[in-house]
Amino acid sequence: MKNMNSYLSTLLLFILLFPGYSSALTRKDEKNMKKEADEMSYMGQMEKATKILDEKMTELPKETPEAGWDGTSLMLSMLWGSIGAGYFLFGKKQAKALFLLCGIGLCIFPMFVSSTLTSLILGIAMTVAPFKIDF
Repeated sequence: MKNMNSYLSTLLLFILLFPGYSSALTRKDEKNMKKEADEMSYMGQMEKATKILDEKMTELPKETPEAGWDGTSLMLSMLWGSIGAGYFLFGKKQAKALFLLCGIGLCIFPMFVSSTLTSLILGIAMTVAPFKIDF
């Protein structure tokens, strides 16, 4: 027991006199731990997320397939689809083929047209066509 006490007291004295040797960490390890702790903080995570997003945004091409789906295109698609559904139901009940076909066309064409101008021209043409063409 006495041998154990002398061993512990020697170890404690060594730790107190030479703190650099008792620590397994070097200055480089301490800097790495500080850096990791900063990255784990809220601000560190926000900075890392911003950095990753900036990298991803520069990798994206300017023109993506979803580029045509802005608010105007979506609202026009909804407008033409609503008018088309009404024309389809009216054409079916009244047995009018042109209303039926224009209704189907108004419901389907917004899926294939992303240009606002083209959507307006086609939509207005198919909306007016059943009233101007009679067969």
